[in-house]
Amino acid sequence: MRICVFCSSKLDFTEQTLQACRSLAEWMAQNNHVLVYGGARAGMMGLMADEMLARDAKVVGYLPRDLFPLEVPHRGLTELVEVDDLFERKRLMMENSDAFIILPGGVGTLDEFFEVLTWKSLDCFDKPIVVYNVEGFWDSLLQMMQDLEKKKVLAGNLLGCFKTCQSLQEIERSL
Repeated sequence: MRICVFCSSKLDFTEQTLQACRSLAEWMAQNNHVLVYGGARAGMMGLMADEMLARDAKVVGYLPRDLFPLEVPHRGLTELVEVDDLFERKRLMMENSDAFIILPGGVGTLDEFFEVLTWKSLDCFDKPIVVYNVEGFWDSLLQMMQDLEKKKVLAGNLLGCFKTCQSLQEIERSL
């Protein structure tokens, strides 16, 4: 399975969160999954790629040329696809993935999560989306989304378009 992982380009997280990232990479490699991600060397993105590559797993990165000064490309990947912009990056990652896992991250990770969630809610695809809520990182986001549902501003069953998982075992059952 080609699993797209959206996560931070920074490493300012607790050791438990970083270990969850390493364990996810280990599980993916052991199960012959391919990592699809943003192509950068830095942060949690780079950690995921490094952990997968250390286990001889396949890693495909998509990195916009205009981000090279900000996000240094990971040069050890199985495949690094240089794209024109963030829109093309997201589109290709979505088209070339079978499932999505959302690890802790910032505004870029949120953007990617909401993009795949929107596509799924509009029936553009029916691929699993997992929010990996390590150490409750996404609690406030999930609460906000529940509040929006109560206010009836979310279309359809948006909250049913993704699973929230606290562990690798839950992720495995959700994919």
